[in-house]
Amino acid sequence: MNNIIQKIKNLLVFSIAILFFYSTELSADHRNFVWTYEYMIMDKGKAELETYNTFSTINMDSISNTTSAEFNLEFEVGMNSFWDVAVYQNFKQAPEGSLRYDGFKIRNRFKIGESNQFFLDPLIYIEFISNSNFSKQKIEPKLILAKTLDKFTFSLNPYCEFEYENEEWEFVPKYSIGAGYKFTKLLNLGVEMNGGEDGNYIGPTISHGSSQFWFAWGTLWGIGTITEGKPEFKTRFIMGLEL
Repeated sequence: MNNIIQKIKNLLVFSIAILFFYSTELSADHRNFVWTYEYMIMDKGKAELETYNTFSTINMDSISNTTSAEFNLEFEVGMNSFWDVAVYQNFKQAPEGSLRYDGFKIRNRFKIGESNQFFLDPLIYIEFISNSNFSKQKIEPKLILAKTLDKFTFSLNPYCEFEYENEEWEFVPKYSIGAGYKFTKLLNLGVEMNGGEDGNYIGPTISHGSSQFWFAWGTLWGIGTITEGKPEFKTRFIMGLEL
């Protein structure tokens, strides 16, 4: 396990060095976190394609036998100045299994007011999730509270999941927090924390890119007690391409 953690640390250091080298040549805006949403939506009439790759393991001592993968393909469109819509196609791969279709998500985001109108900039996020035969469904409302002051960005996402399965509804409260610092016009380094009743996680995030193309990478380690069968470690890589 120590060798794996050391390899991850070495990769993070290498990535930071490469990003600093290239970031001096470019200038644009980019998304800062992978687990935490910020106060932003797609501009009216514009569209973007995003890919999510998430890997998680329930046992850090046996990663090769306990790692699951998720792949999400997202298409989002700015509907007007305060509302955007996204559709996701979801795929999963169990340990030692093959990639399979896992359903879809439909997401809406609504801006409330203008930037800096309130102490924290608010945004409403509502997502509907379902498998292909509609036997398992989720509704995920989320409140996004964020603030950007010069080069520092902070965002808090309290949210919950209303999950329907086997003719029963389940309520699951969760949260996500991100704080980052913009070192150059494109490069942001930060830390994120998220969790709920099954456990809590914390780790670093790197993001880099322009409004036309960007990527972000985040890694989380479980802290404290983690419910049996839930991930001890998670990492996610996102790429976005403006269409």
